[in-house]
Formats: sequence, structure tokens, C-alpha cells
Amino acid sequence: MFEGQCRLCQATFCVKLDGRGAVLSHSITAKHKSSINLQRQNCIMSGLKKTNSKEDDLITAAELTTVYHNVKLHHSYNSLDCGNKLSAILYNDSSIAKKISCGWTKSSSLVENVLAPAAQEWLLLELETATYFSIGTDSSNKGHLKMFPIVVQYFCKDSGIKRGLLDFYEDPFESSDAITERILAVLQENKLDLENVSAFSADNAAVNFGKNVSVYQKLKTRHAGIVKANCNCHILHNCIKYALKAVTFDIEAVVLKTYAQFSAYAKRVAELKTFFEFVEIENSDVLRHVPTR
Repeated sequence: MFEGQCRLCQATFCVKLDGRGAVLSHSITAKHKSSINLQRQNCIMSGLKKTNSKEDDLITAAELTTVYHNVKLHHSYNSLDCGNKLSAILYNDSSIAKKISCGWTKSSSLVENVLAPAAQEWLLLELETATYFSIGTDSSNKGHLKMFPIVVQYFCKDSGIKRGLLDFYEDPFESSDAITERILAVLQENKLDLENVSAFSADNAAVNFGKNVSVYQKLKTRHAGIVKANCNCHILHNCIKYALKAVTFDIEAVVLKTYAQFSAYAKRVAELKTFFEFVEIENSDVLRHVPTR
């Protein structure tokens, strides 16, 4: 592992190349200095004793519920702050609505320090009950950062197949060794056994499923029973890609005619929207030829 994490501001940085210099560089960042100031203020205020009333508990519950709803629907913290201010005006007769204050800083703090640990705890409890689970990962670029989620899929007897996020980390290295070590470290940190991992899922890149050196091969040396779960989307894409090279008709014309068939009448448009809702994907308009006057 070549990463360090600041316990004060929860920032992660690479220490492989600079070592102690990376720690010193982080200590002079604005985010770290701001966290130090906040800690000093909290130490000063820690001596004050406050008894929460029933109304304070209701306000806290309302703030947590609002933040949870905001995260679940993938809304921004800025929209949440704006919505709370509007609620205070619309429901000015409610003492709870007027006292709710969830800006960007407070909302992110509630997510990172309250909701996320609680969700992680519930996920680990369900994984213990499920016993076996599959694990998957993939890299995604966010600007100059390379992010890796580690997700799990398992069966819950009460709600069926469920998925959860076990970890989400930043790592500039995308080698099979780095990914494998991180997966094993996350399993160990959460007290999960590799023997309970039933399958490994990722895209079909060589780093994940190469015949000789890959993440799957390295995991299989430690757990021979792990199953390879390739990405079906990549397989389907490749099948369609090479199949279209053999067709004798214009595929663009077929797509345009199919779209015209469904978009000409309101009833067909409604049926098409129902289909997209059933498969849980968003429909988008297709550029097509239109008559001009």
C-alpha cells in the first residue's frame, strides 16, 4: 500500500514517490489548515453542556432525512441548501422547517460521518448473514484522478439480490498487483474472508482477466473456487459490432424507421416510455429526417 490518509481531514495522498515529503506537503494545504482550526474550535466548545430537547431531536431527524433523500436522488448539496431555505419560507408556521440548516459543509459532514458509517455497518451485517458474495471493481477517471469503487453483490432472504459499495478509493496505479492488493486490504479491513467471495466481476481488460497476469488470476491463486464474471455489456457490444459488419442493409435506416414508428403517435410514445421505465434506462431523442416546407 502506497497511500496515506489524514485522520483530521480524511484526505488521501500517495506516499510511494515522495514519502515524508508528501505528508509535509499535505500539512500545508488549505483544507488541512481549515480542519485544524475547526478542531480547535470544537475543543473550546466541548466543555459546554447542552441538553437536547424533543424539538432539537426532530430537527436533527429532519436534517438527516433530507440529506439522505438528497443523496439517494443524486441531487447536489447546493440544491439541498436552496430547498431548505425555500421550505423555511413556504412553511413559516413550522418551527422545525425554519430551523433546518443544511448547507454544503454540514450536508457533506452528515453524509461522511453519520450516513456512510451507518450504511457500511448495515452492509457488513447483511454480508455476514448472506455468507457468500461476489465482488467487482473498475477504474473511472475524474479529471486527473483515477477512482476505483469496490462493490459487492449478495442475496438477502428478505429483499432478494442486493448490491452495496464496500469502498471507493483513489489510486494512480492501475496494475493488477495494485488492484489485487487493494481488494485484499479492503476485505481484511472489513473483516471479510476471501473464501466467501464467490465471483470477481470487472470489464474485459487484460489487467482484469488476462490469461497469465491479471487480477482474476492473482485472486484465484489465493481462492481456487472464485468464478470469473466477465462484463456482459462488453461481450454484447463486441457481438453486435462484428455482426453489423456482415449485414447487407443500412442499419441507420432501420433505426430511423423504428424510431419513426413509435414516435408518430402519442399512444406509441407512451408505450415506448413504459418500456424504458421497465428496463430502468432513460430514453433520449434520436436525430431523424423530417419533412421541410
